[in-house]
Amino acid sequence: MFILHIICSLTTYMKRLSITTLFLILCISCSQLESENSIDLFMLDESLETVYHPATNIVLAKNRKETLLSTKGEEPTHYAVKFFPKSTNELFTLIKAENVMTSFYPFGYTPTNLSKLESNSSSDVFDENPYRETYTNTDGCKEEFVSSVPVIYAYWPINMTIPEEIQHEISYSLALPFCSKVPDTDLKGPVQNYQYPLYIRTYDSFLGSYVPMRNLKVRASYGDLWVDDYTNDNGYVLIDPMANNLVSSVDQLPLITITVIYQTNDWVVSRNSSSSPIHTAIGTVGLLWGMPDNTPPSAYYYTISSVTKECEMHRAVDFYHNSTHQLSSYISSAEQGIVLHAIDTSNTYFGETPYSSITPPTILIYNRTSAPQNECIGSVLHELGHVHHYYKRGFNDYYYSSKFVKESYASYIGWIVGEYYYTSKGYIKTGPDEDVCLESRQYWYPSIGSRFYSYSPFFIDLVDQYNQYETNEPFPNDVISSVPVFDIESMLDYCEVLNDCKLYLQQFVGSFYTQTELTTQMSYY
Repeated sequence: MFILHIICSLTTYMKRLSITTLFLILCISCSQLESENSIDLFMLDESLETVYHPATNIVLAKNRKETLLSTKGEEPTHYAVKFFPKSTNELFTLIKAENVMTSFYPFGYTPTNLSKLESNSSSDVFDENPYRETYTNTDGCKEEFVSSVPVIYAYWPINMTIPEEIQHEISYSLALPFCSKVPDTDLKGPVQNYQYPLYIRTYDSFLGSYVPMRNLKVRASYGDLWVDDYTNDNGYVLIDPMANNLVSSVDQLPLITITVIYQTNDWVVSRNSSSSPIHTAIGTVGLLWGMPDNTPPSAYYYTISSVTKECEMHRAVDFYHNSTHQLSSYISSAEQGIVLHAIDTSNTYFGETPYSSITPPTILIYNRTSAPQNECIGSVLHELGHVHHYYKRGFNDYYYSSKFVKESYASYIGWIVGEYYYTSKGYIKTGPDEDVCLESRQYWYPSIGSRFYSYSPFFIDLVDQYNQYETNEPFPNDVISSVPVFDIESMLDYCEVLNDCKLYLQQFVGSFYTQTELTTQMSYY
């Protein structure tokens, strides 16, 4: 049966592989059956030095330093599995699986620093996952958005059950070096000399300073093996290839590739319609720290910047998910992650959040290159406000909520969380009227004929310390302030339209404001 599986798997690739190459693979695979050695049945044409991988938007180089053949007599520890998830839910199930190593580039290839244009790479050698997710946007300008679900590769422990409901193909079994004892006879000098301190940051022009990129996945890879870790609050991560048995010789250290990946267990930032996280290869150990010697490497500070606003998207969703801003998160990381797409085209507006009755919200952020970073962060938080609202109410209640309530609440989230974010970075507002993330809507001109009619400071005016009416009488007379965040969030449990909100606010008369103040402020609406 196993030989039959191999032959069936190979037929898929006969159009892409030469007869000679196919014959060699078949011979090698058959010769290794008895010893449990194995070969990647998804290896690409040997003539391709580099290939462009459209799912991750990076160039991959064929690994010539390692083969994934188990040592004779060594028991296999993992299966190499190629998954075809049908939805982002299945994708997150694989990503979050404990003790499973996942990758969006295939076995036998590793990221390189070559640019797509310089590499003369081929992009027609990768199988496309046939599955697509369609989102219907009932609360914006777009009616439909189609998201492709990528193939994902995994090293799956043999002693763990593979989820049968997710379509997959087992490529081969292997013994991973970092799952068994690796001799250190080739090491020169103490192991601690081969730890590489790395700080990843980005420059925020609004703050005029560098900002640590925290909770960013950093992958150290050598050939087909890799180790993932996450940066801490200071953007710091320690690359420790020896401790992880990523390599077994000092001579291999300079060839380790360092890649940052915009993905955690709770969210993924991808480019355009792909669900694959954005990968950015930042260099090799040899390029970043120099050739290894007996001198401990000094810390390397790498400044990363956005191609399509991915840095700002990561900063915003990380702060929303992991920081103190008085909001309660209704996005359960155990059930559903947050999906954000960095759209590489511009638009007259920054973002939108399509959703449907069967598909959770997906955030789209357009690449307005001239927009300042603080506005981008505010827009991401605004869209997260829609996601927050959706998970708090569920599809039906969110769907039937008025556009006024939806947009006013999303603006409130973008405003309040954005101010918490920049305050946490040491920013001091120039005055109570300063709109740090351009989400406060203080100078909102309501117009029935405008698509911005629903963007109101209704919720913001219950909290902020600024009364725009004193500047110009046509604006709301904002005499109420300091209503607790918790109580504003609770309004969403009962309020779907503006009149519901007005009635709900009556219960706080005498606690946070007088009846006269409430009547004065609500009279505008």
